[in-house]
Amino acid sequence: MVLRDVAQTIIDSAIRSSLPDEAVKRALKNCRFEKKVHLVAIGKAAWQMARAAVDCIGSQIQDGIVITKYGHIKKEIPGLRLFEAGHPVPDENSCRATEQVIREIYAKPFEYALKVGRSTGVMSSFNRIGLVNSQLNLAMHKLVRNEWSNRAIFETDAWQGTYCPLDLMVRQGDNQVLGAGTTLPDIGLEIGAWDADGNCVRVSDGAEGTFLSQTHYAAVRRSAQEILWNYANSSAVHNGYIGFEPCVLEFDSYAAQSLPISFGDVDIATITLADGAQLPEGFTMSDAGVVTSDGSLPEGEWTIDIKLNGIDGYITLGAQAVIRVVDALHVSTTSLKVGEAANVTVDAPYYAYESLVKVNPRFVSTVKHTDGTPVAQGEMQGFGGKTILPGTGDSVGGTLRIQNWYWKDASQVQGNNYDGLGALAFADIEATDARYLETADVEAGNYYQAYLYEFRVSDEDAAKLAEYGLTAEKVITPVTAYQGITYDYNSALAITGTPTKAGEVEITVTLQIPLVRGFGARFPNNVHVGSPTATEVTRTFTLTIGE
Repeated sequence: MVLRDVAQTIIDSAIRSSLPDEAVKRALKNCRFEKKVHLVAIGKAAWQMARAAVDCIGSQIQDGIVITKYGHIKKEIPGLRLFEAGHPVPDENSCRATEQVIREIYAKPFEYALKVGRSTGVMSSFNRIGLVNSQLNLAMHKLVRNEWSNRAIFETDAWQGTYCPLDLMVRQGDNQVLGAGTTLPDIGLEIGAWDADGNCVRVSDGAEGTFLSQTHYAAVRRSAQEILWNYANSSAVHNGYIGFEPCVLEFDSYAAQSLPISFGDVDIATITLADGAQLPEGFTMSDAGVVTSDGSLPEGEWTIDIKLNGIDGYITLGAQAVIRVVDALHVSTTSLKVGEAANVTVDAPYYAYESLVKVNPRFVSTVKHTDGTPVAQGEMQGFGGKTILPGTGDSVGGTLRIQNWYWKDASQVQGNNYDGLGALAFADIEATDARYLETADVEAGNYYQAYLYEFRVSDEDAAKLAEYGLTAEKVITPVTAYQGITYDYNSALAITGTPTKAGEVEITVTLQIPLVRGFGARFPNNVHVGSPTATEVTRTFTLTIGE
């Protein structure tokens, strides 16, 4: 081989080894990164280098941006965003692409610190972003405050001379300067003076006169608000609020209820979920902090992180709400002692008598004939036959009122023409086209069948209680109905007596819930009702009797 050929071989080899893509491949050969990689490639050879990187470590690259000269993108690279822009002289596309690099790559750690770490302090640097240093860069401040929704104080110690004039800094978003030097910069902060007549700040015009500057006033005022907000929300201040005990919201199982989150007399503008927090399925929350259940959940408990906004008009605090779903039948206590009088109450706050409730379709109708046979669906209909009602075993749903009702005539379809409608009616009510069951008839038992609001235990469970010296008795309470008529109803179950021995007693309490829909303007005044049905709620619990 002649010397010329040797020299050419050396040159060709040197050129190949120095090609950008080959250099990238050598550098990344056998590289393994512990975390996902963000790739940034800039310049004339950016596409080749990015392509080589993907070939070497493609599975480790999460995302990336390529910025290169016009006409230098050969084809798309999966997982990367490709931009063509001016080179070597930057143009508008260069600025757009650079912004994406900053926003998606370089700014990510700062975004994480401000959003996840909830930092409330930022030091702006002396460096330029493009032609503008960071203290005077409005884009940087808008990114933090507007896009990232962070109210951090911006501070800097780089405010020398005309490079960082304080007037411009406060206008663009920097709040405070560090240091206590004796020398002010060449262009200091225009202090100005308040002009009451002009309702604004009056500043110097640079000569002998002054003028009202809304710009200066607005900038300083906004900066002061941001500083005060941060001081009020600092861990050392919080306007005197150290924190709140969790707010416990107790819902009855399978009940559609709405309960407000409250922390005493604290004035709160809005209540929102904390970042990443979620309500249990079946629950929603309004801006006023009212939590609503759709009645789909059984018993359980969930702790939810929330944010209280606008306390005293300024601060935002973190707090917790505990959503607790309990059995619809409430038991006052299950712990008793031998020789001490027992006082156990079983009631149902959500299913209280005369309440208007939304009944979850999980419940089924329990309506039966007096002989115990189920009432067929066709035997139950509303007034005029317009509404078909569920028979036993069919689901009960919708908004209904809890009221006693009476089936008057066994020969009639239950619920038809008021003969079977369950209601208390009174002698002084005039009715020419319908028959009502009057209070006297109820008292005399002049009806075919009644469905009453009542708590009960089985004979077997009553016998269990008796072995320990306990009895289960219905609590009878008067209720005043239409036109001042008063009658009694079973409001709760009381387990009383003095336990004679230690042990455990398991019993089941059943609540029968008669349900009606109103028909006519007089409802719910215990006059006449439509669409009667009934359902049951049960709870089994254990009384523990200690020595």
